[in-house]
Amino acid sequence: MRVTKSYSHRVFATFAVALAVSCIIGCGQGSPIEFMLNLEGQESVEARLERARSDLQANDASESVIEEEVSIRVAELTQADFELRAALAATFGTPDDPFAPEETGLKLNLLRKAAGPTGGKDVEAQFDTNGNLVENGYRLGGLFREHCVHCHGVSGDGAGPTARFLDPYPRDFRRGIFKFTSTGSKQKPTEDDLRRTIEQGLHGTGMQAFGIALKPDEITALVEYVKYLALRGEYELALRADLFDEVMTVFVDDNSIDMLVVTNRIKGIVNNWDNATVTQPVPRPIPWEQMTEADKQASIERGRQLFENEGQCVKCHGPAGLGDGGQLNYDDWNTAKALVEDEHERAEMWLLPLQELKARNLQLGVFRGGRRPIDIYRRIRNGITGTPMPAASILKEDDSFGNVESAAAQTGDAARNDADAGDATGADGSNAQTGDANSNAESGNAGSATAGQDAAAQTDPEAITPQPIREEEIWHIVDYVLSLQYERGFRTPTPEIATPTGR
Repeated sequence: MRVTKSYSHRVFATFAVALAVSCIIGCGQGSPIEFMLNLEGQESVEARLERARSDLQANDASESVIEEEVSIRVAELTQADFELRAALAATFGTPDDPFAPEETGLKLNLLRKAAGPTGGKDVEAQFDTNGNLVENGYRLGGLFREHCVHCHGVSGDGAGPTARFLDPYPRDFRRGIFKFTSTGSKQKPTEDDLRRTIEQGLHGTGMQAFGIALKPDEITALVEYVKYLALRGEYELALRADLFDEVMTVFVDDNSIDMLVVTNRIKGIVNNWDNATVTQPVPRPIPWEQMTEADKQASIERGRQLFENEGQCVKCHGPAGLGDGGQLNYDDWNTAKALVEDEHERAEMWLLPLQELKARNLQLGVFRGGRRPIDIYRRIRNGITGTPMPAASILKEDDSFGNVESAAAQTGDAARNDADAGDATGADGSNAQTGDANSNAESGNAGSATAGQDAAAQTDPEAITPQPIREEEIWHIVDYVLSLQYERGFRTPTPEIATPTGR
């Protein structure tokens, strides 16, 4: 607004000068133009010109004050950013030359095998001031740069050179959010989860399978490095929270970083990883291999009923599982972008454009987190972290009364998956997690309820709240989801294909 005011004053002053000159040259003193202005109760041209000069001087003075304030603020922000980057480098090193704080338990030899430029780079031995060997030399391996950086970026921000061409985008590891895990709702993945993603890839995304291209020890190194990038990113976000408020205004007095706070921050982040617990499914009432054909059809039918009603899966996945439920969603990596309506402003704030989350078309039989029954079971029970796909609401019974809890609450997290406003899952995953190429709400959640709930769900993803079911009934939904891919003639089922395995 100040710039606009200054500009308008300058335009007015220019007009006033031109008008004065024209009057002096063309009209002479007491000209009809000046008379007409005075007749309308206006100031004389000379008075107008003087007032314009005064306004401009006052405005310029205020602008100089503003510029001084801005320069001070920029200096503070620059200093705080310098402190942040220094603390980050001192604690975790850089993606090219990583360091593993003792609290993390990360193995430095594995990190160095994955870090650095392609082709490797020799790092000289380090000596103290007395000439004593502090650390042996080593060679950076460059595995991440060779296989992963083009999607996930050097820092694991998910904005590599090819990222904008992928749907979903590669996963940004820095928030420590992984969608497809064997652990409880909103919990961190295990190393086996990250390994499985790298080895098998994420179907339907840009995250390819590296199980054949890479040796087991190379995959182990990449698993460690992905965890490193996630821990480093979470630590950076924690430091920013200490140094900046929501509008990026420094609020610490001295812009310094308390190392005790730093250590506690790291321990808290690491604890979240260490405390993740693998979800063990409840047994089927009847093992799949022992079920008759009539039993299987009955299970599929019961799954359809749960899908359409208690599970509320149809709200996103649609009545036929085609992903056409009409729910407009974004995952956690796109939610903030959706709140910025101006495209130019959004482009200045983020490297990648806004990307909408698309619910999974279950009839295609493409499941990003794996198509094994146990994989789909976990997607339904625990939800998909970072998306609006909520955890199932589980009916728990004890000797005296029934108790309803969500799967998220059972794992000690929140009552449901943090829906932040978006769905859109992506190639999640470890190495690529970031790039996670986002996956979509995989098995479904969204269903029916009252008309009022339907209307609310259109604007509020949290309105999609599954009704309580017994945990063993999740297997019925699994059977129904796996049966959908054969309903529309996408492929001709055979006994081997039509019968889900690994139950």
